Amino acid sequence: MRLTLSPDGSRIAILREGNLSVHEVSTGALVASVRLGADVLRSAHPFFESPSALTMSDGFLPRGAAKASLYRFDIAAKRLEEISEIGFPALTGAAYLRISPGRDRLLLRTSGTEILLFEPATGRRIAALTAPDCPARQFRAVFLSNGAVVSCQAAAGEVMVHLRSKDGVPERTIPVGKAMSFRVGAEVAPGRLTIALSPSDDVEMERSLRRIVIVDVSTGDVKAIGSGLDLAVFNEPWSILSDSPALTPGSLGTRLLRSKDGQLVVLDAASGRLTPFRPGGR
Repeated sequence: MRLTLSPDGSRIAILREGNLSVHEVSTGALVASVRLGADVLRSAHPFFESPSALTMSDGFLPRGAAKASLYRFDIAAKRLEEISEIGFPALTGAAYLRISPGRDRLLLRTSGTEILLFEPATGRRIAALTAPDCPARQFRAVFLSNGAVVSCQAAAGEVMVHLRSKDGVPERTIPVGKAMSFRVGAEVAPGRLTIALSPSDDVEMERSLRRIVIVDVSTGDVKAIGSGLDLAVFNEPWSILSDSPALTPGSLGTRLLRSKDGQLVVLDAASGRLTPFRPGGR
């Protein structure tokens, strides 16, 4: 099951067992529903581009599937149509999905080393972001709060961050540090992104040896925070609430880290100081 809220919070879409339904939040009244056909799989990822329209991609596609597609559901007309063919999906399909703060652009992974930038209302392909020298799991792209695109990759033991325009055009490349893998966090301040670096692909080793840096994408500065830390908030779309609002840069959620003993700590982005998290306290 997947839940998606409209931008104004007035409607909620529920995708469950191949049926997509839209309800008024205040009353629970059904506004529209559609049964997804065989071409739109049950693990599709819907989101509101406006209160009157939903866009979704194919979800986890079976091995050997020929393509993935973008679909648009016109709520008033109760009409579902395919608006764009995405291409050949990776084994996990086009499940890597991010929507821009303005809801006017969409990031989708197709092949292992390619992430496509789309205009969701029309299905127009804007750009292709590629990282041919790194494995698929070491290539990520996210939107910043101002709508700019940041792509991150790990290749040959080095993590690089690429700042791109809203249309995906490269503007700056920032070497972040030596590491074999990484995780992307949140904006601890506008344009300042936390990234967790690890010397290994091994998950257990990552937990104990990961270190945190803050990358200022406008200046290229990289500030080390410390080692033995982990992100408490990942910029990854694997959640049942597939279109939850982005965290406001600098808010508490963006600055939460996890220490090596599992405790939550709060990062002061300006000084790099860490303090224990005390709910309800100062």
